[in-house]
Amino acid sequence: MASVVSFSPPSWTTGHMDDVPDLDLGPPLDLDDELDNSSVYVQGLTDNVTLEDLTDFFKQCGIVKMNKRTGQPMITIYLDKDTGKPKGDATVCYDDPPTAKAAIEWLDGKEFQGSFFRVMETLSLLP
Repeated sequence: MASVVSFSPPSWTTGHMDDVPDLDLGPPLDLDDELDNSSVYVQGLTDNVTLEDLTDFFKQCGIVKMNKRTGQPMITIYLDKDTGKPKGDATVCYDDPPTAKAAIEWLDGKEFQGSFFRVMETLSLLP
């Protein structure tokens, strides 16, 4: 003979939204004030691009931010998990937002290593 086990979900899973207290979250977030736009996102790179190549190319617009711990440029080349080769996109961090905006204006649509690439703004919320 099979026994029957009854299950009652916890009380917090069965309530209605009316049971949730009102939280004062403050004014709506103004994205223009809360964004750090000192980085650019790059698409359309070749699969043999190197950190040195990108650093040399993107520093023509201004100072590429350096990692204080490693001393390396703050450039992330995104790699394919299976092959380990560059996927064709990267993020470049500059010291200040005006430099990133200049890079977008000057470099978007330019040719680099035989391919035309896109440079656009990245949006990252500050803590």
